[in-house]
Amino acid sequence: MKSSIAESLASLKCLNPEPIERGRSTEMRSGNLQKVLVANRGEIARRFFFLLKEEGIPSVAVVTDVDREQSWFEFADQVIYIGASRNYADSSTIIAAALLSGANAIYPGYGFLSEDFRFVEALEDASRQQRSLHECEAGPEA
Repeated sequence: MKSSIAESLASLKCLNPEPIERGRSTEMRSGNLQKVLVANRGEIARRFFFLLKEEGIPSVAVVTDVDREQSWFEFADQVIYIGASRNYADSSTIIAAALLSGANAIYPGYGFLSEDFRFVEALEDASRQQRSLHECEAGPEA
């Protein structure tokens, strides 16, 4: 059963009580890509983390229980644990991980969510909800 983004976010906060950061500066960079969440694993993800590091773009790895002892995410600047391996293919979990980490972009890699057209729809919906939330927090215009 798929969970909502809010449920997934609450679950991820329990799994990640303290963010695992790896020494990258938190200052904003120019351009649209501020931080990229890589929603994949293994060699594909490792190569993309290395590329992001070369370009100076902060990155986030999503890592499952079975991957915790692996080295493919060694170049990631932040690690979010997402629990079971099936969560790589759960759009709510991946979107919640992006929200939790502050990532403003998601690289789906190959397989998993890259093959699910509903992932794009879920991202668009989450983006609209975030904009609405920020507009409500800003209050009425003067």
